[in-house]
Amino acid sequence: MPLKRPSIGRQTSHSKRKKREREQESSDERSQRQETNRHREETRRAQESAEERRQRQETDCHRATSRRGEENPAERAQRQAADRRAKSAFNAAINIVWLKAAFSYDLTKEYGSDPKITIGRMDNICMHCQAKKWPGEAPGLCCTGEKVVLDAIQNPLMCSRIF
Repeated sequence: MPLKRPSIGRQTSHSKRKKREREQESSDERSQRQETNRHREETRRAQESAEERRQRQETDCHRATSRRGEENPAERAQRQAADRRAKSAFNAAINIVWLKAAFSYDLTKEYGSDPKITIGRMDNICMHCQAKKWPGEAPGLCCTGEKVVLDAIQNPLMCSRIF
């Protein structure tokens, strides 16, 4: 008697039944199921060794590569559009945190530790007025290319005694 073929790549009665169950569940049931799955995966991944993790990632990579190789141009365009939407939504969610943040400055937040807002040191010096500038700042922003010349600011007498 020949060996039974594995059901890889085919829909089995079990997978069809599970699909119908998922389609009929409410949003609360769906979120509960997803939360349970999330916890189960976190636990499983926390317990796997470095070699098991590498093997899992390699298998996932091969699976994704073969799946992308089998898709037709219409499917590829659809997948790429979905990827663009997901990336755009992710970036928008990150950037919305800093939207108008300057108008609600909070002294307790450590703004300098966030890589999104690191602008570097003021180590660029204007060749016309010797003003310190941020990297990437427009060249003529401080003195408009030596068209504007400001008088030097004199230190107040009280400050001159301190320094």
